[in-house]
Amino acid sequence: MGPIFGGLLGAVDFGEGGLESWRLIFFVISGLSALIFTISIPGLKETMVRDYSVPVPCVNPFSPLLYLKYFRVCALLLAFSIGFAGLFVVNITFPNVLGEAYGKPPVIVGLCYLPLGGGLIIGAMIGGRSADRMRKKGGTAEHRLVPSLLFFPLNGAVILGQGWVYQYAESLDLSVALIMSFFIGLTFILPRPGVNTYVIEKLRQLENKDLASSATGLIFGIMFPTSAVIAQLSVSGSEAIGIGYFLTIVGGSLILASIPVIIFVVRDIKKSKQEAHGASFKGTSSGNTVTYGSVN
Repeated sequence: MGPIFGGLLGAVDFGEGGLESWRLIFFVISGLSALIFTISIPGLKETMVRDYSVPVPCVNPFSPLLYLKYFRVCALLLAFSIGFAGLFVVNITFPNVLGEAYGKPPVIVGLCYLPLGGGLIIGAMIGGRSADRMRKKGGTAEHRLVPSLLFFPLNGAVILGQGWVYQYAESLDLSVALIMSFFIGLTFILPRPGVNTYVIEKLRQLENKDLASSATGLIFGIMFPTSAVIAQLSVSGSEAIGIGYFLTIVGGSLILASIPVIIFVVRDIKKSKQEAHGASFKGTSSGNTVTYGSVN
């Protein structure tokens, strides 16, 4: 809901000076965070059963970085980060482009974030269900990434296209920019649930232990800094070469980063099918009529 209401509320003009300036948003966020935290204390019960007689070991916050030794994890995080950076850049340039090209007031610009937020919500709903369905049907962790084979490069193509919509916004109708923003949100978020759960499941297989928290920390620990750097570069980059060329670089980089993901997912799924077929053939030839399903 943040992408929908954030842009709208952030566009409200509270005037200048004192609490009616940019500082107001920090007071609002702090107040809402405190309220949510207070409500969550009685509402969210502890689900972990722990022996409190055993001291909690010290945890190295940088330990998740050790799992970057796995190529598949690195390839996914690279594509993940570039896609988020593209979304970030589109978000922060949206007000300037719409304000300058179409002369829209801040409140109308805030409303123009609704298609982007709608695409994110719809994509998240479809992405989670499709990843689980593909995992159940295929039988391997790599099947969770099947939506990524299409939507990673498609997200790169839409980011690239939005850059040129921005570049020539004055000669295009506003609806074109809004439709493109919807598909940016949709194509960005749809493969993400599959990526999150794949990294968690794959690290559990590779390390033979539950690494859910480490996997989650690794995903966000890499994604946010990378995206923030690219988004910061967009300020100077768009001024130097134009927003169209800058988003062409970001979108093109995402398309290129999708290639290793596509290769290893297709290869691993093909390998798992061959192993499953071999196990089934072996079971039949030995006189056992039971055929084996998937091999994890």
